[in-house]
Amino acid sequence: MTTPFTLSNEQLKKLIGVVKQADTAILNIYNSSFTVEEKSDNSPLTEADKTSHAIITTGLAKLFPDIPVISEEGDTVENEATLETERFWLIDPLDGTKEFVHKNGEFTICIALIENAQPTFGIISVPTKQTVYYGGIHQPAMKQVQSSPAEPIHVASTPTNVVSVSKSHLSDATKRYVAHNFPAAKMVQAGSSLKATMVAEGLVDANPTLDSGGMSLWDVAASHAIVEAAGGTVSRPNGDSITYSGPSLRIGDFVISR
Repeated sequence: MTTPFTLSNEQLKKLIGVVKQADTAILNIYNSSFTVEEKSDNSPLTEADKTSHAIITTGLAKLFPDIPVISEEGDTVENEATLETERFWLIDPLDGTKEFVHKNGEFTICIALIENAQPTFGIISVPTKQTVYYGGIHQPAMKQVQSSPAEPIHVASTPTNVVSVSKSHLSDATKRYVAHNFPAAKMVQAGSSLKATMVAEGLVDANPTLDSGGMSLWDVAASHAIVEAAGGTVSRPNGDSITYSGPSLRIGDFVISR
């Protein structure tokens, strides 16, 4: 079993620098006229996805040359092979491409460190808000806005009676889960991993996702690390744990909760 890896303050600073470089590149494309391709699973792909992938994978290779990388925009065969290893980076270079295409600003960059099939560190960046969230088993959950000092965040200590759900992929199964488990709660819709950061910040009680269809491990891993660092939980709807290992890259049903 791999001994957990601890990022130094200098490594964390440099990693955030890589993420902000990707933020800038994404926003440059976002504010221009861009084309939208269609992947084999009918999901959208833009130059922003590919550019962010190149920046982040190159940056991770320089900072952590001994740790392999799985990326949504990487090679599927290589991704599945790396999924069997004990330590790897798991990234979504542009989480919420549909939100990017719709220009509603609700897209993020997600990076997680997976060790022994569990996320031990995560970072989520919101380019349009110049905001970065990060945290893990050796790092408290933090939020940094622009160049201000990072501040700790924590899940709600008392019920908010609000639940976050997907803006683009809200299923009937998720609606039924919310009605049964949070009957008094108001549902608010948000894009990408912003739904999870709302749990980590104490703004909502939970973010359930059932019948998620095409959602993959990289859609949840960074959120998983940050929410647990903030005092919350991430599990299957029945309470079982989620493992980030092979053979499939699909995530299945999950509930992020305070």
